Amino acid sequence: EGKYPFVNMWDGSAADNANKREVHERYEQVQRQKQAGINRREASRDDAYYDPTNSGDDTLYDFESNDYTSDYSASAGRSVSPSSSSIEDISSGYGISTDLLISNARFVDDNHDGYLKSNETAKVIFEFRNSSGQPLYDLVPMVVESSGRKNIYISPSIHVEKLDPGKTLRYTAMVKTGRLKKGTATFCVSVVQGDRVMSNVTEFTINTVR
Repeated sequence: EGKYPFVNMWDGSAADNANKREVHERYEQVQRQKQAGINRREASRDDAYYDPTNSGDDTLYDFESNDYTSDYSASAGRSVSPSSSSIEDISSGYGISTDLLISNARFVDDNHDGYLKSNETAKVIFEFRNSSGQPLYDLVPMVVESSGRKNIYISPSIHVEKLDPGKTLRYTAMVKTGRLKKGTATFCVSVVQGDRVMSNVTEFTINTVR
């Protein structure tokens, strides 16, 4: 837990099938964490957790830093329906929630140069709001690298037990890279409610370099 490696993209259908399996495994890991109660808490503040060694020594980041007070993003996010997104294969069977609204999604690379580099730490920061008139329960904010890039690791998701009407939470996922090749990576942001519905997806395409 804490590391989610993905396979390289190859030519042909074998690569597509391998990539879909990796993305689906990421989703299943989130669900297993939720069922096991890992990182289970009612979130009432910003949360950022990353522990690449699974040592239990998670780090809380400075939420007054420029990463949170500025509007910088390495790429403009685009909002799409789950069925039109890069995670369409794991959204099958889910309805679209009009009560969960994602906003202010940003991808923040460590040195703000607009690229994700080898051995770099980055953040995916976004807010999600309950726009309904009743509490929403059993929420999991998800960040998935869906293009099958190798050596990109994303921190485990948290579980939000309850989000009251009109309330907004800000969530941060940490991204850590190993050795990268030149290309692009796609990061998908969404919120799943139970096993029934999910929000629209915000996608980022980030240029990668060695």
